Amino acid sequence: MVSRLFIKKERSGQMVPVTSMQLTPEQGIASGVFCSPFRQILINTEETLRSFGISPGQLWENILLDQIDIHSIPSGSIIQIGNVQLRLTFHCEPCFKIKHIVGPKTILHQRGYLGQVINAGTIRNGDPTKLIDVRMEAIPYDAVERIVWFLKKHSKPIFASELIWEVGLAPSYCRALPAIIKKHKEIDGKMILFKNDNQQFSLF
Repeated sequence: MVSRLFIKKERSGQMVPVTSMQLTPEQGIASGVFCSPFRQILINTEETLRSFGISPGQLWENILLDQIDIHSIPSGSIIQIGNVQLRLTFHCEPCFKIKHIVGPKTILHQRGYLGQVINAGTIRNGDPTKLIDVRMEAIPYDAVERIVWFLKKHSKPIFASELIWEVGLAPSYCRALPAIIKKHKEIDGKMILFKNDNQQFSLF
């Protein structure tokens, strides 16, 4: 069951508690910050926050659930909240932005579950939650594995910035991507394009 809802209306803004939220597959949270398709919504649980002594909203979660172990559900699973279905994509990666609240390593794989909106609808406080008996393809948690997984699904090269957006990684990965490709031979570097002024090219 939904216990609390939060929306961030600006990227650097605060989490605003609300009683309901509109969602669409194109936008994610209709009045919220526009995010990568795999990161449209963040779900956590009251129990997780209590176990770490964290106040609701501090981890920038959009939906807080009660009486469900969200982190143990496999990636690709679909949960229905109210009349909205959400695809669970991967666990949210703990980062330095929360280190003043809780140690990133301490809360690994409990930072929240990211999700992708499947159908337009409304989620309200008190809405029931259930797991749908349908599962989509699992999405790797590891960044390198996710890049490899994504590239295997595409027949044409993609710009690095678009790739990073589509797989739900931070923009800083664009600068690090050449080094990552060199280190990890499983990444097909010829499928990734980089921009230099008005030119486009592949480094590999």
